[in-house]
Formats: sequence, C-alpha cells, structure tokens
Amino acid sequence: MKLHYKTIIAVAMTMLCLPFIQSCSEETPLPKVIKKVKAIQIGSYDKLEQRAFPGKAQAAQEASLSFRVSGQVASLPVNVGDQVKAGDVLATLDDTDFKNAVNVADGLLGEAKAAYVDAAKDYQRALNIQKKDPGIISEAMIDKAKANSEITAAAQRSAQANLQLAKDRLSYTQIKAPFDGEVVATYVENFETTIAKQNILRVLNPNSMEFVFEVPESLIGYANAVQSAKIKFDVAPDTELTGRLKEIGREASTSTRTYPITLVIEDTKNTNILPGMAGKANIIAELPEDSALSGIVVPASALFSEGEIESSFVWVIKDNIVSKRAVKLGPPSNYGLRIKEGLQPGDWIVVAGVHSILENQQVRVMDVTAEKD
Repeated sequence: MKLHYKTIIAVAMTMLCLPFIQSCSEETPLPKVIKKVKAIQIGSYDKLEQRAFPGKAQAAQEASLSFRVSGQVASLPVNVGDQVKAGDVLATLDDTDFKNAVNVADGLLGEAKAAYVDAAKDYQRALNIQKKDPGIISEAMIDKAKANSEITAAAQRSAQANLQLAKDRLSYTQIKAPFDGEVVATYVENFETTIAKQNILRVLNPNSMEFVFEVPESLIGYANAVQSAKIKFDVAPDTELTGRLKEIGREASTSTRTYPITLVIEDTKNTNILPGMAGKANIIAELPEDSALSGIVVPASALFSEGEIESSFVWVIKDNIVSKRAVKLGPPSNYGLRIKEGLQPGDWIVVAGVHSILENQQVRVMDVTAEKD
C-alpha cells in the first residue's frame, strides 16, 4: 500500500513538471528585424508654394582682382566703400622695368626688320642675276640666299611677338574696374611687393543682387515651374522684394542632396540688401497640364525591373509596410526619372537598396530630405 502511494506521487510530480521541461526544450524565438530604408515623400510643384525656402543674398557681379605680373605696388587710389566705374584704374605697380623691357624689345624688332630687308634684297638680287645669266650664279647660292631671307623673316616675327608680350606685361601693371560697382575689400598697401595672381582688392555691384536657396531632390523636378518669388530678408521683414528665376543647379550637393536655385532680385536700388544677408523666398509656380515637365520626378535609384526589362517598379511605403507598384515612365529629366503614371504627390518611396527589399516587408523610414526641408 505504501509503494502504491509513492508511485502515485511520482507520477503526479512528473506530470506537473512536464510542461516546464517542454517549454525549456523549445528555442526562444528571435526578435523580428525591421529594416531601415532611405525614402523620400513625393512632392509636387504645389509644395513649392506652400513653404518658404531659406537662402542668402549674393552680388550678381563680383570679382576679386589681382595683377597678372609681380612687382611693387605704386598706387592704390581707392578705399573700401568707394564707388567705381568700369575702366577706372584701381591699382598700379611700379612699371619702370616693364617699360624698359618694351624699349629693349622694340630695339630688337628694329634690328630684325633691318636684317630681313637686307636678306630679302640679297635673295631678290640673286634671282635677277640668275634670270639674266644663269651661268654666273649657282643654285646653291640661290638656295642659301632664300634660306637666309626666310630665317630673318622668322626672326622678325619672333621679335614682333616679343614686343607685343612686353607691351602686354606693361599693361598688366594696372588693375581696372571690370564693371560699375563698389570696392568692398583691399588686401595690400602702397609699396608692398606682390606676386602674380595675389588678391589685391575686391569689387561688387550692389545694384545687381541675387538670392540663392536650396531645394530638396523630391521637389527639384518642378523648379522649372517657378515663375517668380517673393523675398523677405531678416534685416527688413516688412519689405517684400520680387525675385525672377535665373538658373537651376544641375548637380546636387554631395552632403545635403539639395539643388541650388538662383533668383535675380528686382528693384534693389531703394533697399540696403548686402551680400550674405539671410532671408526667405516664397515661390510662385505654375505648370501647364500639357507641359513636358508634368509628371513626378524621382531619383533613378528608386526604380527597378523584374522580368521584362520594359516594366518598371518602385517600392511604396504605407504604414511602414512596403509594396511593389508598377509605374509608367515619361520623358527624361535633368534631375532624375519622370513618372507619368503610378505615383501621386504624398506617396513615400524607397530610394536606395531597392533590390534588397521584399514584398510586404516591415521597414523604418529614414527621410533623406528631412534635414534639408
């Protein structure tokens, strides 16, 4: 009876421990890996009008000026803030040595001309003698006279070039204003010795200003839709200036993946806007429906093909789940590939590593334009 009781107890203990033993024998499931993907949100030119783009002013005409020859500064008649006209002399070097070089070159040219005249006369004289009496002069003498004439002619051309070079170097001892503007910096003083291409002064035209700002790659395809812009600077928030599209950068910044857009600021004569001043531009854009620019522009890295080479797809992200979507390509763009059908403004698409993604895969979005927007 006692043995039977112990047996029952042992069986009961075994049954109680069995689930625990079984659970210990099962492998612990691995945590689900969520893939990080680089993505952008599809934009439209409407988004250009819905935001203000920060940027800064720059002079449309500006130049750092230097001498093309080395020497000692003889005069620097301008100071920072001076207004200058195109052609005004802004700085000069001591030109004594350069004038002497011109005189020497001029003298050598005179000698070369005289030598050529004598050689040409000798050659012509030899030809006349041969014509009258061929037996008096040999062909060797004719050839020698001809060669001497050609050599002295080449020497004359060389001397002429040396004289022109000396005159050019003399002209390089002056710096002239390339346009109407204002002196904004000087880097040397009178009587300093400078070397060729060393910065001497800087001028700009304050009456011709531009505004430069950056646009993310998700919107750059619509930059041509920009008609004008309203610009406000931080130093004058109540003053609104009009900007006209000048140029669109064709290459993205390697660090920010943004494209520069330059606007010409109109009517700046009554304002005190200086280069480097910060401001914001509110874009006014309009794109006709039948324009060749219509459609959505995406980076080429966002597209991939499966099976037929003519078929193109992108990975669309919704609720952190990716799904493959077929798209129809339009005309080429300078900033990426144009999508005519398949995408809508507001869609999120993967733009890198598209060949390592699976359908319905859960992902975590890394917005590549977040820092630029």
